[in-house]
Amino acid sequence: MSGTELRQAYLFQGLSDPELRSVASSARERTVAAGEVVYHKGDKGAEFYVIAEGRVELIVGTHGNFTCIAGQISAGGHFGEVSLLTGRPRSLTVRALAPTRLLVFDEDQFHSTLLADPRIHGTLDKALAERLFLASDGWSDPNDKSASLRGASPLAPLPGQTSGRPDGFPDEEKENGQDDRQEDFELARKIRKEIVRFAALDCPVLISGEPGTGRRLVARQIHLQSARRNQPFIELDLREFEAWVWEEKLFGYKQDSFPFSSGRQLGILEQVRGGTLVLFHGEKLSRELQEKLSEACGREDSAGNVLNARLIFILDGDPAALEQKSVFIPELTALLRDQHFILPPLREHKGDILPLVHFYLKRCNAELNKKVTGISADALGMLMKYDWPGNLTELSNVVQRAVMVSSGAEIVAEQIFLGQSGREGRLSFNLLRLPAVRRLFQGKLQARLSRVVLVLFSLILLILFFGPRDAEKNLGITLCWYIGWPLLIISFFFLPRFWCSICALSAPGKLLQKHFQPSRRLPAWAAAHSGWIMALFCLTVFWAEIVFNAYDNPRLTGMILLAIALGALLFSLLFERYSWCRYACPLGALNAVFSMPSILELRANREMCVNQCRDHACFRGTATSPGCPMFRHPFMVDNNRDCILCGRCIRNCKLRSIELNLRLAPRELWSLRNARLADNFLIVSLGAVYFILADHTRFLEQVRLWSDALAVGSTAAFVTSGTLLFWGMLLVGWAGYLLVSHLQALALAEERRKVALAAGYGLLPLVLGGFLAYYSKLFIQEAWRIIPNFLHLFGVRTGLGQFHFLSPAATTTLLHIIILGGMGASLYATCKIFSRLLGPRLTPSRLILPCLVVAILGFAFLAVI
Repeated sequence: MSGTELRQAYLFQGLSDPELRSVASSARERTVAAGEVVYHKGDKGAEFYVIAEGRVELIVGTHGNFTCIAGQISAGGHFGEVSLLTGRPRSLTVRALAPTRLLVFDEDQFHSTLLADPRIHGTLDKALAERLFLASDGWSDPNDKSASLRGASPLAPLPGQTSGRPDGFPDEEKENGQDDRQEDFELARKIRKEIVRFAALDCPVLISGEPGTGRRLVARQIHLQSARRNQPFIELDLREFEAWVWEEKLFGYKQDSFPFSSGRQLGILEQVRGGTLVLFHGEKLSRELQEKLSEACGREDSAGNVLNARLIFILDGDPAALEQKSVFIPELTALLRDQHFILPPLREHKGDILPLVHFYLKRCNAELNKKVTGISADALGMLMKYDWPGNLTELSNVVQRAVMVSSGAEIVAEQIFLGQSGREGRLSFNLLRLPAVRRLFQGKLQARLSRVVLVLFSLILLILFFGPRDAEKNLGITLCWYIGWPLLIISFFFLPRFWCSICALSAPGKLLQKHFQPSRRLPAWAAAHSGWIMALFCLTVFWAEIVFNAYDNPRLTGMILLAIALGALLFSLLFERYSWCRYACPLGALNAVFSMPSILELRANREMCVNQCRDHACFRGTATSPGCPMFRHPFMVDNNRDCILCGRCIRNCKLRSIELNLRLAPRELWSLRNARLADNFLIVSLGAVYFILADHTRFLEQVRLWSDALAVGSTAAFVTSGTLLFWGMLLVGWAGYLLVSHLQALALAEERRKVALAAGYGLLPLVLGGFLAYYSKLFIQEAWRIIPNFLHLFGVRTGLGQFHFLSPAATTTLLHIIILGGMGASLYATCKIFSRLLGPRLTPSRLILPCLVVAILGFAFLAVI
């Protein structure tokens, strides 16, 4: 090498021509072909190199398919001084990128000629300091987490992977002749298919989804199944640095940044030549960096190589929302439009939870040396109910924790630790988690109660028809109106329609139905209008009770009960299941509507039913136990109207999907999916009936005044007057409700029918409170009769006088508390109902009218009790 060529090197620019010739005479030349290694990492350092022509790259190391390149040095630069100065082996591998001519100084010449000259020594020190700065910048270590630069690591299996499958997804074939279907599920097949498709395209890809859905793993799979599988794979988390830092890291430093070594710090795009670059949290990319990236894959680097790295963008969040925010510039958006891979959250494919659990169990067993092979139905139900904000990652952690604390072969509910479920209004506790409660429904308690109630009902009928005609002496009247009926009304709040499951009125029909087994369905028109039919039947019973004063008429009371029993018997002989109870029973109508604000509900774990159930035994029944008598699949039930708590679904469901929840009492009123106008009609009508019942004596006096004014027979006049007054008051109540609904609809700019369908449910707690108060008053004041009435059956006369369980003051206080509680619950339910109806349009002023109506009715209820 001549002195002129040496002058091109930055290291020798301060030397004169004689000095340059002297330096050149102490060196020898070496020619290296493109791709040839000058020296390897770990070699003993014995020579110093100056590049006369060509270019070399500095390689930190190779990890699998990934080669980490620290930088490049071109003509005029130098390398190899570190080992000579420190005496340590080479820390880098140097490889020629093009035919290269080197000026080589051995160790003696390096020390005696180069370091002996203060000018060369000073320049060499500055170049070394520059290189140390570059090393401290975090680019030389492929495992440096601060830079988020990672090589392709051994593939972590995706849930559902079977042994030997490279893509991490379950194989569709069976192993060893055994059924492996629990590890082969629909989502895995879809993802596997999409990975193959994107891997073959060899173009930029956009992957989006929620955290924990496996986005990074999918990116690795696309790389490993593509033609680039043997090239570098790098992941970068864009949250770790600002945009300007990423620009330098991705595209490298300019050549003039390294004047002392003629070196160039490579950008990651050049390091990943021919490989795959994954940009995690792609939504953090600045517009300037997006513009450079959109052009990067088409331009050449300084060595003339095309930067053909494949880009994979991973976005965090909902794809539609990100698209609305215009996360990407139009150029990138157009580039990625047809290469969008969306990973669904776990809550949208809960049918895969069970095979996922089996996969995680196998992995955890291997890691923890456990032998947990299954999961109980209760525990699986908890997993199905949960919304999984952390998706697969969270599920894996939950299963791992359960396996760690498990001491048996099966995960049970107590070993499942979850966050708060995202389901609306889940302020509830499943009583069936208590073994004693479950045993009550799975045992024969209800059958025994039904027999006891049937015997008692038969005795009451006999006493009503053949006992004393004096109501005050008739035990049947006392048991019906002053003990049985009040206790029944009170039970609605605590045990919804449980009475219907042991009802003696329908018992004879149920027994005959087992023998005749009718298969005829109720006509469709009757089933469609059953709400109105039951409401009219219910109000008709109240009409007979009130107008004919059934409290003082044992025979009439017996006829009312007998008529209902005959209706149940007829329906049981003609139609399948409990058609009478579901579609026609007047007592069932009252029971159904008053059960809606109950503190108890029977529901099914919908996710379990939809994703795991195959036989639907709760509805269809089994060989030994019939299905739901009320024609309802439990997972379709969202209210207490149609469930009689018979317990058949609890006994039939092998998955233990049924829940008996203790809940916030009126929640059902604002979460109801299928509101019915017939329900509102009945609720408003029952509100009017309450005023008649609470002041029954005055009502009868008014009827007598009207009947005296009619020029017809006394009985006919009385019935006509009572009928007109009774139904007239109901009509006034219903007209008032429609008027208020109309005014509220105008104020809210909503449809009148929509308001009328919802507002009545808000009055239900108050109406129920009124009935509870009235019949509690009857029980407190009249239940004492049972003792003298019972003794009278045996001819024993007593001088027992009237007494009360509570004093008049205590009774009044209790009744007022009940009604005020109902009013408070109605106010709360009304606010929730209109909040759901109006959404963000709701303002406090729009609640004034409905809340005012509830308050006025509440104080009116207090006034008449």
